[in-house]
Amino acid sequence: MRPLVLLALVSSSGLASEVRDCSEAYNGKQATCEVVPCSDKFKSFLGTWTGPFQIYSQQFSKMISYLNTVTYSEKDCLKNTENGELFIIGRKTDVYAPVLNEAGEVVQASVSKPGLMITGKDAKGERFLRTIDSEMGQVNYSPVFTDVAADLSIWQYNYPGDETNAPMNIRVIDGRDLSEVTGAHKRFVTITMQGSFGEAVGGSGYHTLRK
Repeated sequence: MRPLVLLALVSSSGLASEVRDCSEAYNGKQATCEVVPCSDKFKSFLGTWTGPFQIYSQQFSKMISYLNTVTYSEKDCLKNTENGELFIIGRKTDVYAPVLNEAGEVVQASVSKPGLMITGKDAKGERFLRTIDSEMGQVNYSPVFTDVAADLSIWQYNYPGDETNAPMNIRVIDGRDLSEVTGAHKRFVTITMQGSFGEAVGGSGYHTLRK
């Protein structure tokens, strides 16, 4: 395993830049990245996003609630020194509320699930989104639709299916709340699933940026 050491490279500006192991952004696969200035787009991410969400649980056959928090910092604007990917790492924590049965008894205690949300462009300028956590490993989403004026993006993951779930297309619809009058940056997120069963909403929520 490559040792976790900090190196220094000379950038095109002539200034030394930090280089570090960034294998976490590739689900443990060895990679080295240069810390780079955040683009204007990534600067709009910086800070902590927090808000309530719900997602459908197959285990409990109902929607369950959780608090979503994603933090972005300047030190996580990175460029892969080998493949040229430019991206920012969002450090995510989902804290699930206790799940109760019809009698009001706790059937699952509150649980916290960490993960990463990585947004970027490859060397060809193609946009990508991937998430990494202990349950799903690395999930790669492809862009489907973008409306710059509405600040809205749609991403899709083609889930291949497993022993208990049929193949399906999972879409993440992420858009800014343009009706927000307080000046806060608030974004709505909706997750849809489409397969042989039809189409259904698998999760939804919103989070607000706090600098």
